[in-house]
Amino acid sequence: MFSVVVNPPSGLESVPQNPDEIELQWIGEGDIEQTTDLSTPEDRWDTQSGTILSNGNQRSMLVRPDADNRFFRVA
Repeated sequence: MFSVVVNPPSGLESVPQNPDEIELQWIGEGDIEQTTDLSTPEDRWDTQSGTILSNGNQRSMLVRPDADNRFFRVA
C-alpha cells in the first residue's frame, strides 16, 4: 500500500526591492508568466524573461516593471 500527497499550488508574492525592481517569490516548480491585460484570452500570457533563483523548494525572480500594468502568475 502507498499514499500520494498532492500539494496545492503556492501563491505568488511580490516584494519591493528598490524603486525599480520587485522580487517575485513562490514555492515549487513553475515559470513566471506575465500579461498587461486580464480581459484577454488565456493565450495572451507570455513567459517572463529572467533568471529563476532556487533555494531548495523556494523560487524567486527579480523583475523590473515598466510603466504599464503588468500581471504575473506561476504556470
